Parts: sequence; C-alpha cells; structure tokens
Amino acid sequence: ERWLERMGISACDTGNAMSLDEITAMCAAIDLQALRGYRRAVGRRTRQIVMQLKPEDLKRKVEASRIRQVMKERAVVEAARGIADYWAKRNVGACC
Repeated sequence: ERWLERMGISACDTGNAMSLDEITAMCAAIDLQALRGYRRAVGRRTRQIVMQLKPEDLKRKVEASRIRQVMKERAVVEAARGIADYWAKRNVGACC
C-alpha cells in the first residue's frame, strides 16, 4: 500500500541498527497520520494471521526459510542480525 512513500521515509527494516542521527532524521521526516494508518493496517493483518493459528502452531519452531526470507527482504539488516538469530531459536508463539 506504498506505506514508505505515504509515511515519507525510506527505512524498511526493523531499525535495530539505526544510529541516533538516523532515528532523529526519520522522526523529523515521518508523517504521523500515515504512521497511525500503517499501525492500524499492521494490527488488522496481525490479527488475521494470529486468528488462523492453531494451538499446536504456537509450539512449532520458526522455520529457517522464514528467517532467510526476512534477511533477503532486508526487513532485518545484517548489522542487526542478532534479532533474526534470536527469532530462529524461538517457537512461533514466542514471536507473536
């Protein structure tokens, strides 16, 4: 839905490796109304996904292919790889 464009930012990762200057610049640039819309959209989609999970799904390990996909899409940058490594050690329920 062109959220980055709508919010007026370019960062598309978790932000875990951002410097203070990068965080400050993003905070100054971001469109707060668009950010609120993004938050609502993410919340709706998250609820849809979670409602489809069965109790046994919550105990399943996070698949390595999912972690690789997150890294490939640069949702987590290499400098913040520790967060992806953390997720890889958890089950789905711990990541919800």
